[in-house]
Amino acid sequence: MPKLRSSVTVTAAAVVAFVLSFGPTLAAAASPMIATDREARRLLDQLAVSPEPQSTFDAMSSGEQALVRAASEVATVSTTSDQFERERDARSRAASGCYSYTARSAFYNSIGQTLGSMWTTGQICYNGATVTSARYLDGGGSTSFIGWSYVGRTSSAAGVSGGGGYAYGAYKFRFALVAGFQEPIYCARVVGTSVAAHGDTRCGIG
Repeated sequence: MPKLRSSVTVTAAAVVAFVLSFGPTLAAAASPMIATDREARRLLDQLAVSPEPQSTFDAMSSGEQALVRAASEVATVSTTSDQFERERDARSRAASGCYSYTARSAFYNSIGQTLGSMWTTGQICYNGATVTSARYLDGGGSTSFIGWSYVGRTSSAAGVSGGGGYAYGAYKFRFALVAGFQEPIYCARVVGTSVAAHGDTRCGIG
């Protein structure tokens, strides 16, 4: 027991020493990122209230324009579907029938902030281990960043391919603070079998 207490004491001391040694360094490294984020949001706010945002953007310095682009351009698109939801739904299914599943996706800027998101609800029908049909039920999108807006669904489809059921929706977004800047289309897709479903960001069946 004394040896155990000694080990805990040494470990705690090591943690404290690490925080004291590297805490200021970590904080200093984070400070420029925080300052950059605040400056980018200030510039975006300025564009949002300007009667002529394009002229305001054109009048900015090259560094300021770069900040606006870094904060508003899409860097990554990924699924946000919940693994626990997949497992819970799979355990509750009967030997045959239909179930619905909602696939969720989002897109982010270069510093990991969410610009917008989309979702698709699909229905998968099965008999034993065989998927018999798939349907697109509903879907949509939303935005959460200055200048971005959701335009609407551009297409959707569903079907069975390679033993799996697929249902996807394609959703259009727009960044309108600067004319002709960005107008991407992203997908959220349901992929289902007789026993489980998951979401991804692909457009298409199969």
